[in-house]
Amino acid sequence: MRQHAFLRAPVRTAIPAIVTALVLTATTPADSTILLKMSLERMAQDAVMVVQGHVAWDYSVRPDPTEPIFTYSGLEVSGCVAGECPETVILKHEGGTVGELTIFIPGMPKFTPGDEVLLFLEPDPNGEKDAFYTVGMVQGYFKIVTDPQSGVKTALQQLFGVTLASPGGDGVIAPVKSPGPLEANLQDLAKRIREAWKSKKKEGGK
Repeated sequence: MRQHAFLRAPVRTAIPAIVTALVLTATTPADSTILLKMSLERMAQDAVMVVQGHVAWDYSVRPDPTEPIFTYSGLEVSGCVAGECPETVILKHEGGTVGELTIFIPGMPKFTPGDEVLLFLEPDPNGEKDAFYTVGMVQGYFKIVTDPQSGVKTALQQLFGVTLASPGGDGVIAPVKSPGPLEANLQDLAKRIREAWKSKKKEGGK
């Protein structure tokens, strides 16, 4: 019988975007991870590269029973929106299935081979060489959908498993009710990302 585990927060050391201590309303879903909302510009500030490509493969591993499950996915890069992008990128996130055990962490991305995606990426916070996480967990994950008639591509932010929050005028952090996931024409979105990237460079960002 397959076992399933649901976690409220990832196992890794720290993610600045996660709200670790706050009082939210009763409308906050119990099975979601609470994240501080990141703007597109902020994600560009934190990313080392923004890439477009197709998910080619994935596999999950658990070195020993005392460690978490990690899933690795291979991304074949078809376009470099910002930064210096290699031809292939190894994506890493916590959770996945090994044997009869499935670990699901709300807010962690789940990539499907064959999907076309746009990703804001940062180095693995645990220091694994050549492995990358999405910035802001699912906030930096956009799925690309192509209109079969016009061929126009739209990028859809994949905000599954999270409740976004931000400080109000009184400084109290509360869930963000609107707007929802970002949806934009891919070309327009890429232009906006490049403009944010240029601003980062002018300000001496990485």
